[in-house]
Amino acid sequence: MRMGAAFCFISMAALVKAAGELPLGQMLFARSFVIVPVIVAALAVRGDLGLLRTRKPGGHLVRSVLGCGALGFWFMALGYLPLTDVTALLYLSPILNVVLAVVFLRESVGLWRAGAVVVGIVGVLIIMIPKVSGNYEAAALIGVAFCLANTLCFSFSVVQIRQLSTTESPTAIVFYFSLFSSLIALVTLPFGWVSPVGHEWLLLFGIGALGGIGQLLLTTCYKYAPVSLIAPFEYSTLIWATLIGVVFFNERPGLSTLGGAALIIAAGIVVAHREHRLGRQRLAAEIQP
Repeated sequence: MRMGAAFCFISMAALVKAAGELPLGQMLFARSFVIVPVIVAALAVRGDLGLLRTRKPGGHLVRSVLGCGALGFWFMALGYLPLTDVTALLYLSPILNVVLAVVFLRESVGLWRAGAVVVGIVGVLIIMIPKVSGNYEAAALIGVAFCLANTLCFSFSVVQIRQLSTTESPTAIVFYFSLFSSLIALVTLPFGWVSPVGHEWLLLFGIGALGGIGQLLLTTCYKYAPVSLIAPFEYSTLIWATLIGVVFFNERPGLSTLGGAALIIAAGIVVAHREHRLGRQRLAAEIQP
């Protein structure tokens, strides 16, 4: 499920890149709304509409604002950087979570996690230094800024999802995110939506379908395996991004991109492993008589 979600999200990103001339808000609406009637219809057929009951509508709204922001920054970054570069930079999310835990939760960070943060930052520099020294310095910096904004929104969104998961079903979390995000995207309607023609309809529908399926797979996969086991499979997105970038966009990642991505991935795996060990130690301390 996690690798299927990775493939869906990267394929969606490729369609967003291909539909770059369409308004951002229109693509966000397509990404969010397509799955809404599908979820309602599927639950109605099964007689499970009760799964959509919620105790935390405000929590779903906050999660949707953060998630919609993450999507918007991701889509904008694709207009400034190659698909592989954007994918590699978005791997900063678990590393950023460590920084946020230190700043906002006053958590102590051991040598391993602190070292992983440093290695992740070095990986970003390795990816970006060759780009900002070329002829498109401004575009590269804008793209990096959008990637960082995405990881920030996504990190806070993950915290919100964890809080919602205590009382809400995965289906409800996906449904209300899609519903509220659709309404948020509709606010941009007066600012230049266009009438899609021909293949643009297919692009918009594909963005919504792939995004919705990927979201369902991602939300559900944690029911079947622990986070520590699933986390490394997130990095399969780099394989898909590289292949799609080469075949469809003629984007061939250089050694700096691949080397920097390797450092960021290694740092992310170290963080995931240490979080898992710390979680087990905390659990053991709680149940010890």
